[in-house]
Amino acid sequence: MQKQITVLLVNWNSTSFFERLVPNLLAKAAYPEQLQFLLIDNTNGADQAVEAFCERFPGLIYRPVDTNGQVGSWGHAHGMKVGLEITTTPYVLTIDPDVHVFRENWDKVLVDTLVRSGGVAAGAPYPAWKLGKYHDFPSPVFALFDTDKLRALRCDWQPFATGFLRNAYNWFGRQVVRLGALNSRSRCIKYPVLLRMGQILENILGVVGPDTGFLIAETARKKRRIAHVFDEIYHTDNMFASDALPEVCEVARQFELYAFEGEYFMTHMGKTKYFLYETPYSYDDAYWYRCIDRMEAR
Repeated sequence: MQKQITVLLVNWNSTSFFERLVPNLLAKAAYPEQLQFLLIDNTNGADQAVEAFCERFPGLIYRPVDTNGQVGSWGHAHGMKVGLEITTTPYVLTIDPDVHVFRENWDKVLVDTLVRSGGVAAGAPYPAWKLGKYHDFPSPVFALFDTDKLRALRCDWQPFATGFLRNAYNWFGRQVVRLGALNSRSRCIKYPVLLRMGQILENILGVVGPDTGFLIAETARKKRRIAHVFDEIYHTDNMFASDALPEVCEVARQFELYAFEGEYFMTHMGKTKYFLYETPYSYDDAYWYRCIDRMEAR
């Protein structure tokens, strides 16, 4: 059977997350048999745990990659580039390892959305409180792309700007939109007026905190391509005014939670390693899993 969606996974010692992510995507898919898993191993075979993991999924394509010394976001972008080059399915899902999908039939929902609208992508944006980034286009954390339409854009996953002058401008711009260190995640959510001030400045200065995929988003914007972004759910939203949904509220409070078309869709743990975005449980894998299990049981 012709596969419909390539699930593009980029590994950097992420096996413990893949152990839950792949079964999660299969269990929640309307057509699991139409998913093609492609794992790009940025450790170039050094991660023996991921090789053992791949052996348990016979249909999974495993590709060790030499990143030529590129690490962090640059290495991740290189792995994404290699993965897209060998993708042959009509759609491709880019997804971070620390994601969990709640939405039943997620594959059908997103494909149908793109078919109806003629859109290029649907997925989770960078949160509004990550001031300076792009928010009008799905981020590679979770994005389903029409493969041909994606390739028709500038498919450069470059994460950051280059050049001294541009980088200097971006550094200055980030200090402005984030009001120094005042506009943290917690303050932006607790005090919407701070977030609004940052957004006004962000609209003036533009993308001063570029991240993976910003060139693709920029090209899509210029060409007026249709993209669908999920809704961010905060623990301060009116739906949590009572204690009716404490499990959901805790996911929104400590991690990232997104909805689409009125239903909870996914959560992203978001190990950011940046103090402005941290929560008390930002790096606690076990707590994230417990929150997910409680929400699923709900």
